[in-house]
Amino acid sequence: MTLPPSPTAPAATALVDTDVVSFFFKRDSRARLYVPHLTRKHAGIGFLTWAELEYWTCRHQWGPARYDRLHRYRAAFALYDISGDLNRLWGRVRADVQAKGRVIEPADAWIAAAALLYDLSPITHNRKGFEAADGLTMISEAP
Repeated sequence: MTLPPSPTAPAATALVDTDVVSFFFKRDSRARLYVPHLTRKHAGIGFLTWAELEYWTCRHQWGPARYDRLHRYRAAFALYDISGDLNRLWGRVRADVQAKGRVIEPADAWIAAAALLYDLSPITHNRKGFEAADGLTMISEAP
């Protein structure tokens, strides 16, 4: 079942993990690795990526100007919010990975579940975090 994204942005064609989002926001040189994967695509982020970005603002005590810049930057992404279907799929992803004797971090399981639910490819620099999840067509330039 594919659910619509947040009504504030158009539907995404790629789901970008927090690490790649931060590369672009911080103008990290690794962002250039992902430009070809995001060209002509509308990128989306999951609710957890947005929560992690908010956490950074608190942890590093960002001032109003930088915080406003982050909110303008976030507005360019479709935001995929939590739902009952996403909750169930998160549980399934974690259980399936665990049944293989592997581990997927809770945050990575949320991204994987959202990618599966919305039929999107996760774009991540954390290849190992997602490789045990079945059904994903992951895009990564990580070594």
